[in-house]
Amino acid sequence: LKYEGRPAAYAYFEIANGRAVYASGADEPALVKFPLYHSVIFSAMNDLRRRGVTVIESSQPASPSAQFDYYPDTKQINIAVFKRGFPGRLSNFFRGVKYFSKSVFRADLEEFGKNYEKYISYE
Repeated sequence: LKYEGRPAAYAYFEIANGRAVYASGADEPALVKFPLYHSVIFSAMNDLRRRGVTVIESSQPASPSAQFDYYPDTKQINIAVFKRGFPGRLSNFFRGVKYFSKSVFRADLEEFGKNYEKYISYE
């Protein structure tokens, strides 16, 4: 995206076999008062479609809520909410951790319990 002839924002995608992954974005800090990424991503999606891309993965962070071993800060939540506004449909992405040590599992589970309490809202 250019603004007054100068580069203002970029979106980086990895592309292979008709699929693309939105990897990152960068912008000119002096222009952060403008909503730059909606138009950059929309333009990129149109370009990717012309190139034969049929699936675009938004990559992480895509969840605005806490999950096991993932405690998003305000920036990560805002990115996830932005990505949830993309057109199309969401698909499940299951992942897991195999533990070989009961004590490590218990420690991780305890840590998750402590951290997760911060994200539970009763409002």
